[in-house]
Amino acid sequence: GALSSSWVASTWGLSDDWVCADVPVYLCYTFGAAMLRFLCPVHCGCRDARSAQFLIAPSFGCPWECSTSAEYKEESDGVSCTTSSAEEMQGIPKWLTFLENMRHAREELTNSNQSGLYEGFLTQG
Repeated sequence: GALSSSWVASTWGLSDDWVCADVPVYLCYTFGAAMLRFLCPVHCGCRDARSAQFLIAPSFGCPWECSTSAEYKEESDGVSCTTSSAEEMQGIPKWLTFLENMRHAREELTNSNQSGLYEGFLTQG
């Protein structure tokens, strides 16, 4: 709606006539951007099973329909259920961004430094 779009524009410094493609994707990863994720779910990675989006649950703004969509299911079914090495994981840009997003979200939620957890996932997979 107009009010939510106006609020997002004001909150995130976007023009009044913004469209999802105008939004820098890093804003989608911000803990406080639930309305942005709700208004721009595809742009923000809500429908991508391999997205770097950590805050993908409906309680964080990603509509339930995204994670239950045919596109999400098809991509999810294509994900291998084998364990990758830390070196392999470090070569996947979305994984690295996902870890960074997880660290930032956990720091915002817990008001504590999460670097140790981030480093553990980064080095050990």
